[in-house]
Amino acid sequence: METEVATMTKRVRTLEEDYDGTETKLHQTSAKLDEATKAADESERFGVRAMFLIHFVLCSVCRNNILVYLSQCVKKRI
Repeated sequence: METEVATMTKRVRTLEEDYDGTETKLHQTSAKLDEATKAADESERFGVRAMFLIHFVLCSVCRNNILVYLSQCVKKRI
């Protein structure tokens, strides 16, 4: 019984750490997206460079979401 409690406590701690890391990444990515949006808005014309920056940020968000999802799937199987 104590072993199960210790295992579950460790798992909860790990999930909390993962959550904190994911939340930090989300804030960083959101800040990058805001920066890209402001750059695009301030531009006289919506150039290729601004579009590339927004595309890069959105791809980063998707990649981070996929990595978090896969990480959670792996942990659920352990």
